[in-house]
Amino acid sequence: MRAARNGESGVTPERIAADFGGHPITLSNWLRRANTDESAGAATAAGESAELREARKAHPGIHGP
Repeated sequence: MRAARNGESGVTPERIAADFGGHPITLSNWLRRANTDESAGAATAAGESAELREARKAHPGIHGP
């Protein structure tokens, strides 16, 4: 699946499905979900980082791990 996500030559969901006996649409859905989850995770991490910076400014004596 990583090869399909990275766009390696000749590696498609159809090819992976043929090799492993799955359905190409299912594999495409998994790829789409993984991409969405990664995008949401990056946005959440950035938002949490900004929130932590603000909290540290407001409470300079408190430090987290």
